[in-house]
Amino acid sequence: MLEHPKLLDEKYYPRFTGQLYSAIVNLPPSSQLFLKENYVFKLDTPRIVELHHVLQNYIVIRLLESPKIIINEDSGITSATKLLAWVWEINKKLAILPLTHFYNQMINDCIQIPYDFTNWIKPTRTSKFTFCLYPFILNPEIKSKILNYEAYLSKKQKTQEAIQMLHQGVLNIPYVIITVRREHLIEDSINMISAIILNDPSDLKKKLRVHFDGEQGIDEGGLQKEWFQLIVEDLFSIKYGMFIQDNETRSYWFNHKAEDTEEFVLLGNVIALAIYNGVILDLHFPVIVYKKLCGVKPALEDLAEFNPVCYLLLTLFVNL
Repeated sequence: MLEHPKLLDEKYYPRFTGQLYSAIVNLPPSSQLFLKENYVFKLDTPRIVELHHVLQNYIVIRLLESPKIIINEDSGITSATKLLAWVWEINKKLAILPLTHFYNQMINDCIQIPYDFTNWIKPTRTSKFTFCLYPFILNPEIKSKILNYEAYLSKKQKTQEAIQMLHQGVLNIPYVIITVRREHLIEDSINMISAIILNDPSDLKKKLRVHFDGEQGIDEGGLQKEWFQLIVEDLFSIKYGMFIQDNETRSYWFNHKAEDTEEFVLLGNVIALAIYNGVILDLHFPVIVYKKLCGVKPALEDLAEFNPVCYLLLTLFVNL
């Protein structure tokens, strides 16, 4: 049935395609595995591209024809997404399609993050389908909003815990305060974050407030953004010698001569705090760094972005 040419015809989507997808994902797990490994995983490149197109197109047409449906509860859309995950598995091995081709803008426009996230993080017997389990279909903007929503819930929980403890006569400040001197920014930041981690690492999940010693003003978000910016500027400067910048690509790489690991630990914590607090940092790392963080094996082509001259010499050597 998956080979039937009518599967490519949009007019058959309502009567045939959605029901077929639902039937496949409702097969017993052993039958699904057999179909995936002995049919889908053995398709040639043109058929993989075609299957990807049909699945994505079905989702789009389905939403255009029925814009008021709840995407998490529609069997056709959820089934097509599950089958798209099979294509995603193949693509991870063969790299046939760019990763951005798996984003579905209609899904990203319709997704209700609180509803989807709750079903994902606290699943129950009655929980609905969640797109958080299929992140390849979500674009970076939506993923960022999901991270921000998770941080919002965590901060809310920390605030509620602090209020409850206050009612019990125990003082627990609902936010974490980082106080630094501008002239000793890195040193003070290292000491403050280290002390928080040593005392109670979960305090870093509270609302963040930054105070510059000797200066007046309440942090309503501006001071913490300034603190993040100043730290990044300092740690990437020549003064600390932590990174080497390529003059041509303007991207940074780790300086193998750097010996003080405290600054690197601080940078890691600062990046994590920035993501958690929804602050965008101006970091110029090549893609290979993010691949390593995601556990993706880097390729020789990744060197072209960071060091084009070295990449050219290596490719010339390989082709000799």
